[in-house]
Amino acid sequence: MGLTGEMLNKGETLFVQGKTPDGFYLLNSGSLEILYASEEYVGLDSAIILDKSQRVGFISGKSLILGFSDFCIGPYQKSIRATENCSIVKYPLNEKGFQDIVKKDPAKAVTLVRQLYKKINELVNETVKTSKLYENISMLLDNIEIIYSVLSESDVYPNLHAEAELLFAKFRSNNGNVPDKINAKFLITNNGGYIDKIYRYSDSLPADFVKSPVIKLASRIIRLDQKILLESFKSDSLLSADIYHHLTVTYNDSLNSIGKLYDKINSILESLFGSENSWASYLADIGGMEWKNSGKLSPDFFKNFLSLIVKINSIYFPLFGKKLTEVFPGVNLINSIHKTSKKADSVKLADDENNSLENKNGGFNRSIHKIFEFAFTDKEFQNKFLSLIGQFKSMSNPMNTESDGRKIRREISKLYWELYGAVFLRSKVEKTIPKVVKLMLNYGFLDEELLEEEQLIDLNELSKLRLEKSKYQILHEVEFLKLIYDEIECPSLTEMGQNYETYLRDMNKSRKLKDQITAGGENDNIDKTMFEIKQMLSSTAAVASGSTSTAFPILNSYTSKGSLKNLHVSKKRLEQLIDETFKSDYSLFYRETVLKMDESREIIKEEVIPYFILLPIFGTKVLLWQELTGTNKRTRGRIVVPMFFLGDLKKSLYEAFAAFRWELMRTMKGAMWADPIDGGLTGEYFDYVNTFKKNSKLSTEAKQKIATKFKSLRSNRDRFASDYMDWLLYEKDGIMKMNSVVRDMFYKHIPFSKEIRERLEKMPAFDQAAHRYKNISLRNYNNFERRFKKYMDDDGNYPKKIAEYMEFLKR
Repeated sequence: MGLTGEMLNKGETLFVQGKTPDGFYLLNSGSLEILYASEEYVGLDSAIILDKSQRVGFISGKSLILGFSDFCIGPYQKSIRATENCSIVKYPLNEKGFQDIVKKDPAKAVTLVRQLYKKINELVNETVKTSKLYENISMLLDNIEIIYSVLSESDVYPNLHAEAELLFAKFRSNNGNVPDKINAKFLITNNGGYIDKIYRYSDSLPADFVKSPVIKLASRIIRLDQKILLESFKSDSLLSADIYHHLTVTYNDSLNSIGKLYDKINSILESLFGSENSWASYLADIGGMEWKNSGKLSPDFFKNFLSLIVKINSIYFPLFGKKLTEVFPGVNLINSIHKTSKKADSVKLADDENNSLENKNGGFNRSIHKIFEFAFTDKEFQNKFLSLIGQFKSMSNPMNTESDGRKIRREISKLYWELYGAVFLRSKVEKTIPKVVKLMLNYGFLDEELLEEEQLIDLNELSKLRLEKSKYQILHEVEFLKLIYDEIECPSLTEMGQNYETYLRDMNKSRKLKDQITAGGENDNIDKTMFEIKQMLSSTAAVASGSTSTAFPILNSYTSKGSLKNLHVSKKRLEQLIDETFKSDYSLFYRETVLKMDESREIIKEEVIPYFILLPIFGTKVLLWQELTGTNKRTRGRIVVPMFFLGDLKKSLYEAFAAFRWELMRTMKGAMWADPIDGGLTGEYFDYVNTFKKNSKLSTEAKQKIATKFKSLRSNRDRFASDYMDWLLYEKDGIMKMNSVVRDMFYKHIPFSKEIRERLEKMPAFDQAAHRYKNISLRNYNNFERRFKKYMDDDGNYPKKIAEYMEFLKR
């Protein structure tokens, strides 16, 4: 099969909908858009088809271009056009198309089928963001209609007025309320409950198509072992052809459904920001002035409205390939309203360069300037940061939850993490690091004026402590960042669950070619480190602080008064709590792994203790960030702990351990995690949650207590965590807090140490569970002893991993 390479320049088409293919293609580099025109235009001139087409998808990077022609010989169902210069390889085919590939190269047929199935699943994932855009702009449109009905004296255009009248009548009849002072946040408030509307896209999406029985069956076949699937394709060419046909149909139906979603999004945006008879044109004409003169609109409403539009554009542009302003002229009208608004007076911050205050706290003075100097920050960055810090200090309550307070803290936090990243990178190439820089990296210190004198004294003492060692992987954040910088560990997942490579791929879709970052590039370790700081560190710091509305990463006395030493979580303190946990839940970090023994494979359990990362913040929550890394079952999870902890660290740690157990079991069991038989602990617990009302082992009173408890806990993981806390805090001491069903379940899957079991088995409530556990444990041990006997050496010793597992079975 001869290959031909070619360059496709930006704006050129690879093929047009309705044309007949004579091969299939591989995109080596560049990016392409997938275009779709209604069937009524197919057969017309190519220029007309392209003119009437809309973007329904995107292809970038190295990727096979397939799924647009049935069996690779039917008419193309979509058009492909370059959005930048592309390198393309063509694979010629004869008139038999895909069937010829199956016959001559079954392995390639397997690849094509799997790649097409992967593309369908990528559509499912990508549509989540598009659906969210639809929901948000739907809320925006409805809320503008509500504001109009409250504030406007003049009527908007008849088509919009009628809709607004009906909607507001329903809003008012359901006791909907508009704030006395309306800010831009109201625009994206979910008022669906007051207007009898659920903001969810109701038509078919890719996720609906993949649920069809035929695709479910195809997916099971596709996931077969490579050798088995290859032999199946060789022996039955119709099987592979049939799968490819159904995947092609599903792929194109999915793209068509995305096209319909795009149409609805554009229709809503046309009502909002169209050139004529839109809400934007009405506001620019007279409505905006009426709203401002009403006295009920916050002064920064249109400024923040514009910021909201910018966020909408950041999602719209990668999907549609055009900026909002190119399609909807009304966006510029909103901008003009904002420009004519009275600008708020800027707050001036006096920067006293001559302040040389020395105090007994260790000589902290002008710390923030020293940190700026170390990080080589430019003057513009410094002035902006200092201005925001000045506003923060001048507030009567800097940690208030009002929008202004949250906004300032959010802007400071963004700049702080940028500064933190610059400081860390500089610290990796400098032999001498100033004291204040070390305190920033380890404890989140920035400005001595944000702390009380006693706290500065404490911080000075903490700075003199030697870096502790630990038998567990307990690391300061700066130590963990070093592992990533040195490429010993890969970056953590983002808040949305994306790994580094996926995140880059998504970000590069909206970047110009010259600005794109490629994994494995010259500065890959720096890019990965900055990714870790801006994505994982900033996100975990906000969540672990206890409240995202008051989250603030910089060490300050507003978050907590008093001694820092009393709140400080040392490695030794955390290590002691982990040791204490193991006395109760010794199997916490054990998981099933596959042990390779020459040609044999054995399933055993190994202990893989996660990283415990000490965040340089005040916080109230220990947070499980990920239970493992990637798909490797032997990789460590990541649990983050605030360096200065406010509250009960032990209980919060147990909650994180419960989350770890739950998520790890779900990951290890895959699709079977909720199965009551094969799902292990999560499967049994999930079944218990769903069937407790019918469980004959539970009394009526017990069922009522369970129902009441579950109402206060929003997820099954939270419910499991609540029971896990009772198990470790009370049940281990024989204090009855759990019902018999959960007690038996936990005794089976989360056994206490032998010492505790021997004490509890004397109590009637534990008698049966203990007896059953003993029998099962003994049987398992004997079975493995017989099974592993063949691996013993002449002295009767097992290989290390098997010996460790056998010791585990004895516990």
